[in-house]
Amino acid sequence: MEKLEVFKIAYKGAEYDATCIPDVFTNIDDNYLIIGSHSLNLALYDDEKRYPDGEALCLDERIYAFIDDEYFHLGYEDFLAKVKKYLD
Repeated sequence: MEKLEVFKIAYKGAEYDATCIPDVFTNIDDNYLIIGSHSLNLALYDDEKRYPDGEALCLDERIYAFIDDEYFHLGYEDFLAKVKKYLD
């Protein structure tokens, strides 16, 4: 099983999981999507207060979608299956 390559996005002194995957929705070659963790989404945006600062807005604009934190522990193929299921 291929391992999912996870990297960290730092925001306000905390680190959050993220990964980069091929664009499984359009299948355009050389097009990749950044998928962030749900906890990062909660840190970047609040429905009532909106974005706390410009850094949060900038980070959010670079991330295609957010998915449950627990999925970042899955293998690559299982992670892609979850992304397709929940975001398609």
